[in-house]
Amino acid sequence: MGTPHLLGSTGAGQTAKLANQIVVAINIAGLAEAIVYAEKAGLDCEALLRAMQGGFADSTILRQHGPRMVVREFSAGGAMSFHLKDLNLAADCDRDLLARLDHAKLARRTFEKLVESGHGFEDHSGYIMAYGDRQT
Repeated sequence: MGTPHLLGSTGAGQTAKLANQIVVAINIAGLAEAIVYAEKAGLDCEALLRAMQGGFADSTILRQHGPRMVVREFSAGGAMSFHLKDLNLAADCDRDLLARLDHAKLARRTFEKLVESGHGFEDHSGYIMAYGDRQT
């Protein structure tokens, strides 16, 4: 299941999980924006994803969710509603702090809109749907 890490007192594991979910949400948002940008410019986005592998933009998000975003296939993986749940838990732990985390706050708001629009059980890579139809 992984390597245990001592991160602090009781409850630190929950905080670490929520911090991880903030990173994942922001990475998903960044990749979605990059793909939409590239599509608008007429790039071959499958080739773009391959070109980005091995560089600073490379990540599990890029490798697993990038192809789903390009073809708009959101049936597998982690449901948006579950990701939103975690972002809401982070907000519940410290509303003042989350209000100052600009990227996490925007990602949370976008996930809320997508879940409210009926996409809650689609993969969180479906975040790209927030940008509307393909621009190519």
